[in-house]
Amino acid sequence: VKKVGGYKHPESVCVVDEESVYIADIGKEMRPSELDSDGVLYKAPLKNLADKKKVNKNFKLNAPKGIIHDKNFLYITDIDRIVIVDIATGEKTDEIVFTDKTVFLNDIAILEESTLLVTATNQHDMYAVIIKSKEVFNLSKKSMEGANGICMGTGKVYVCGFSNKQNKKGHLYEYDLETNQVSVIVDQVGHLDGLKMHEGKLIVSDWGGDFNHGKI
Repeated sequence: VKKVGGYKHPESVCVVDEESVYIADIGKEMRPSELDSDGVLYKAPLKNLADKKKVNKNFKLNAPKGIIHDKNFLYITDIDRIVIVDIATGEKTDEIVFTDKTVFLNDIAILEESTLLVTATNQHDMYAVIIKSKEVFNLSKKSMEGANGICMGTGKVYVCGFSNKQNKKGHLYEYDLETNQVSVIVDQVGHLDGLKMHEGKLIVSDWGGDFNHGKI
């Protein structure tokens, strides 16, 4: 493990190629739901993460969290909107704003070329977002308590639940893209945050029961 300093409150990373990575930083203050304009998007070489450069010099971010990319663009969740950034220029090209201003967007994934999936932790939901039309569809109907990290599988979408109402331990959810059904595949694990698929297995991060002793 190599520790690299110089960040404030880094939230997520997105590797776009063999040379570079983008880092979403909530900002100087740990205020992930505040419209305070102090969020930062950094770009750094994979071989030297300390050599970071601020990308959003010409546009504001509040508390950027999840990042995903396609061939041309970055898609970043920023509380109540998705910010779209041109990878080649580093400029903001558009944004998709949620009409529900109380929403707290977390992680993001690409379902297909024209559609994004995004979680909303406080709404306990996963939404489909059509990029061009900016239409938003609720897929889970409040069936994913504390919806947090998200990743794609074959015909499935996997979502971490940060915590539930009963014992404050989160579940691991599976959304079936064919049946549109949500099921719990691992019950009451911990305070689950991010997840990735690796060789057919899900790698999940957990804050830990006391929010202090995290684990994978």
